[in-house]
Amino acid sequence: MEIWRFALIGLGLGGLYAISAQGIVLIYRASGVVNFAQGSLVMVGGYAFYEFHELHALPSWASMILVLSVGAIIGLVIHFLLMRPLRNASPLARLVATLGVLAVLQAAAIIWFGTDVLSVPSVLPADTIRLAGVTITEDSLILLGIGVVVTVVLWLVYRFTKFGQITTAVSENERAASALGHSPGAIAAINWAVGAVLATGAGALIAPITYLQPTQLNEVVLPSIAAALLGAFASFPLAMVAALLIGSAQSVMTYLTTVNNWWSGWSEAIPFILVILYLVLPNAHGRYGPHPPDPDRRSYHCCDRCYDRVAG
Repeated sequence: MEIWRFALIGLGLGGLYAISAQGIVLIYRASGVVNFAQGSLVMVGGYAFYEFHELHALPSWASMILVLSVGAIIGLVIHFLLMRPLRNASPLARLVATLGVLAVLQAAAIIWFGTDVLSVPSVLPADTIRLAGVTITEDSLILLGIGVVVTVVLWLVYRFTKFGQITTAVSENERAASALGHSPGAIAAINWAVGAVLATGAGALIAPITYLQPTQLNEVVLPSIAAALLGAFASFPLAMVAALLIGSAQSVMTYLTTVNNWWSGWSEAIPFILVILYLVLPNAHGRYGPHPPDPDRRSYHCCDRCYDRVAG
C-alpha cells in the first residue's frame, strides 16, 4: 500500500517534469535544438517566484504572472541574441550554446542569491485526501492536473491550428516556408518564449518541493530531457506519459531506498536508465532523421505547397 501511495505522490512530480519536457519538445519541434538550458530556466522560475513573493511580498497570483513574464522575456532574448545568429550553425554548435546559457544563468543565480538553500512556501493547498484507498496531498493532484492541461492544450494547438502546422513546416524547411510569406524567425521566437514560460512556471511550482538551490533545480532538466526523448522530441502525449512514469518511479525508488537500506542514488539514476534502454533496445532509436516527423501529423498542406512552389 505504501508503494502505491508513493507512486501516486510521484505523479505530481511527474506533472512538473511533463511541463518542463513539453517546453523541450516544443522548442525542438520549432528549431531542431535540444534545449539543455531548460533546467536553468526552471531555476530562474523558482528564484523569480522567491524574489517576488517572499522578498517583495507580492500576492502569489501576481508573483506567478511576473515569473511567466520573466520566462517569456528570457526566451525571446535567447532566441534573438543567440539562436538567431546561430541559425546556420550546426546542431551541435547550437546545443553547446544552450549549455552556455545554462552556465550563465546558474552563475547569475549564485552571484545574486548565493549557494544557501532557500525555502519557499507552497501556493497550493496541502490538505490530505484519500484516493484509491491511500492518503495523499491535494497539491500532488493539482500538479498532475496542471501537467495534463498543459499537455492537452499544446497537443490541440500544434495539431489543429495553422500556427502548429506552420511551426512544423518551418522546422522542416525554412526557405520553403518563407516562400509562402511565413517568418521563420517570428515562429521560432514565439516557440522559444512559450518553452521558457513553461520552464519558469514549472520552477515556481517545484521550488517548494525541492527547495531553492542553483544546482538542485538544474537537475530537473535530466528527467525532462529523458521524457522528451521517450516522446521522440515530437509527441506531447508521449512525453507526458514518460514524465509521469519517471516521477512515479523516482518516488517509489526513494521510498524503497529508505525502507530497505538500498544504495542511495537509484532515484536520480532512473532517467539515465530509461535513456540507456531507449537507445539500446532494437528499433528504439535511429528511426528518424535530424527532424523527426510529428506523430500527430495529419497533412501539412502548407509544407507541401512550399516544396511544390520552390521546386517549380
